Amino acid sequence: MTKKLATLVAMLACCVFGALAQRVATTPVTDVKTGDYLLLVHSDKTAADGSWAYINTSNKNRVSTDAASLGTTAYAGSKIENNAYIWHVEKQSDGKITIQSVAQKTYWPTARGYYEKDYYPAHITTGSSANAFELIALSDGFALKSTTAVTNIIGTKVNRTPTIYVVNNNNSQIGYHGGYDDSKIESKSEIARVEFYPLQAFTELTYNYVFDGEVRTSVKVNAVDGEEYPTPTTAISLPDFIAAPTLKPEGIYHDGAATSYNLQLASTLPFTLSTDANRVYYYLAAGAGTEGRTMLYANGKDLNLRAEAQANNLTAMRNDLWYVTGNPYDGLQFHNVGSGTTAMSYLVLSNQTELRLSPGAGGGHDTWKIYKISDNAFGLYSYTKWIYNGGISYKSGNVAWTIKDSEVKFMEIDANAPNTSDAFAFQAIEPTYVLPLHDSEADNAAFATTCAPFNFAIVGDDVKAYAGKLSADGKELDMKEIEGNVPANQGVILKAAMGVSEVTVKVVNTADAIDNDLKGTNAEMTDLSQVYVFGRDKDTRHVGFFNAAGDAALPANRAYLDKPAQEAANAVAMNFGDGTVTNINTAISAQSTDNAPIYDLSGRRVQRTVKGSLYIKGGRKFMAQ
Repeated sequence: MTKKLATLVAMLACCVFGALAQRVATTPVTDVKTGDYLLLVHSDKTAADGSWAYINTSNKNRVSTDAASLGTTAYAGSKIENNAYIWHVEKQSDGKITIQSVAQKTYWPTARGYYEKDYYPAHITTGSSANAFELIALSDGFALKSTTAVTNIIGTKVNRTPTIYVVNNNNSQIGYHGGYDDSKIESKSEIARVEFYPLQAFTELTYNYVFDGEVRTSVKVNAVDGEEYPTPTTAISLPDFIAAPTLKPEGIYHDGAATSYNLQLASTLPFTLSTDANRVYYYLAAGAGTEGRTMLYANGKDLNLRAEAQANNLTAMRNDLWYVTGNPYDGLQFHNVGSGTTAMSYLVLSNQTELRLSPGAGGGHDTWKIYKISDNAFGLYSYTKWIYNGGISYKSGNVAWTIKDSEVKFMEIDANAPNTSDAFAFQAIEPTYVLPLHDSEADNAAFATTCAPFNFAIVGDDVKAYAGKLSADGKELDMKEIEGNVPANQGVILKAAMGVSEVTVKVVNTADAIDNDLKGTNAEMTDLSQVYVFGRDKDTRHVGFFNAAGDAALPANRAYLDKPAQEAANAVAMNFGDGTVTNINTAISAQSTDNAPIYDLSGRRVQRTVKGSLYIKGGRKFMAQ
């Protein structure tokens, strides 16, 4: 459910040393200068990557190293915080260095040696008098070279000052055997090879990770003047489908700059979240694949499943449409457009509840967390606590949507390893719909009219949508191509080349207003007495708008024209502005008999005739058959 964004950098970076306001550099220096350091010691007795030198206050202030089994774990513990691992180095004019414990303010002293031995068994115990060490560069650090006066067994000095090297040969203490002479430096694995990691003054910065204007998580980092803003080493916990495009500010940090930075998180959801003012519509399908998916749709106030297919019409398609609000942090709500409700548990959420669009007697839960199944598929779940075992006790856990027994139900899942099978997978799919077009040989084009209860766009370039404006005499409809999306509830003409049999439209967020005399209906119209409907001239076969003939209703999602108060014509031609006019004007008189209004003998206009009754049409009486 939640992922960790971790940065793979050395553990050395960004360590805090109490009130010192310093950090450890990520790499050792090759030129040791005066300053504070951590000393990483290499020998055959240290951890594979070295062990850290510290002052062992519980053992006579001896200089010790972490045991090989501990390695670099000192960085995470209190040893760093109490300064036991911090050493102050002073570089002398001759290039030699002294090493002092920051915690105890005492120095690594001169080693002692005995006449009878080639080694010098005194431990290096920090003392008040400093010893200067020459740095001998090796492949994995510096050997610390010095000399010492030798005494005999009685304690008197011997005229001998051999070269010695600091060693580490008992898994814990530096200098356990003193040192070796110069000729043996390359052959003695006990010699301590020391890497110097400098401490640097830093400023603590806060990185705030923001989503939807709210800080969701923060991390602390230690920035050094003149260096790039540091990448955090602390893992950042993010929900699925949330990403951090950048983990840190760009550029170089300088002292005096801001100490708090807001960094934007981004949604990687396979759908766009909606707001009340901007709704983005989808189909909600079950199944991670593309074959055999099941569509979730509103059946009144219930949630039903059906095979993924096209709705009966654009109005019915509203029951298939969903939009999603919320966010992956606080939860998502899935709103059904047709029902005006959200997907919710029918009763108090448990691993036995069904998903509905309306709550049951016990209410309903409708806010869901999301987890990733694939780039396009997701699972939905929520944590809940429910009564079980006959109401005797309670059970709690995460329950997820799943398809079971031809319904969406809930099943308990492990939040750390959620079920990703097809039965738990859902997809938000771009909502499209296919409309048929019909050839008109007389006009050398294919046409349809439509009206949708939502904004839509035409997919592809083969089909154009047109609005229309009536001419002053009411005999022609000047057509203008709609640039961009088609607004909801507008009647429009769809036109394509001959042979184009269908057009795909998709639901979109917005559409600009259009100037349009065409009307549209999203429900069936039965009273057509005051409108012109789209059809063909019976003689010329050109398309246009005519008086309705017969008793057939105008289906939903069609365009029509309102008749003026004083009928100017029995038909209206369409002028597409490129010299193309659907030539029906010459056929108006021929159409007048078929399309003329019908009146009863009292002069009242009627829509339907009764068999055997007398009516007037086109100025002539007739008996309805």
